[in-house]
Amino acid sequence: MKERRYSELDWLRVFLILAVFLHHVFMPFNGDGWHVMNGKSSKLLDDIMVYFEQLRLHTLFFIAGVGSLLFLKKINTRTFIVNKFHRLFVPLIVGMVLIVHLKITSKT
Repeated sequence: MKERRYSELDWLRVFLILAVFLHHVFMPFNGDGWHVMNGKSSKLLDDIMVYFEQLRLHTLFFIAGVGSLLFLKKINTRTFIVNKFHRLFVPLIVGMVLIVHLKITSKT
């Protein structure tokens, strides 16, 4: 049985990741008081960003859920959980130990 690749989901994810990138590029110009701000802000840009904020992350989470569902159809639940643990939780713990420790020690 040939596995079906959902290229529309791939392209939607590419578009949304590009939108996340552009969102952060435009943040200094929208007047929301970000880390780095430009002297002039754009109300139109702010309105466009607010509109796309309503869909972008929700759609990315939806795509992640669909990907997880498709992955679960190929493997059993235990393998899925072990895979996600190694790919997500282990780097989280390592990052927390290293980054938080460095942050704390650099403050003193």
